[in-house]
Amino acid sequence: MNILAQITSFDPVVTPAARVPRHSREEEHDSGPCTFASRLAGLIPLTLQDLAAIDGLIGYARPVERHTMLLDQGCVADHALVILDGFACRHKRRMSGRRQIVSFLLPGV
Repeated sequence: MNILAQITSFDPVVTPAARVPRHSREEEHDSGPCTFASRLAGLIPLTLQDLAAIDGLIGYARPVERHTMLLDQGCVADHALVILDGFACRHKRRMSGRRQIVSFLLPGV
């Protein structure tokens, strides 16, 4: 099972060696409402063609009710899911019937 979003640290204190280099605001393009594109633009400079390609990846957006199962354990997805707003979690079912959360899925991550 692949983890879509991994939380690496809850500690707000990050050493300078562990920080990801960011580009300045002047180098970023306006990515609109796409959180993924804006976060990616913070890591690497994106051209207008890059932004258009990322915007084209979003086929459609739909609201999802709470506690909706997006993909059942053991099933193979035939499409990609990107969280645009809110959050979700990935969990696995234990033998006892309980759920174990293995990752949190956040917007654009």
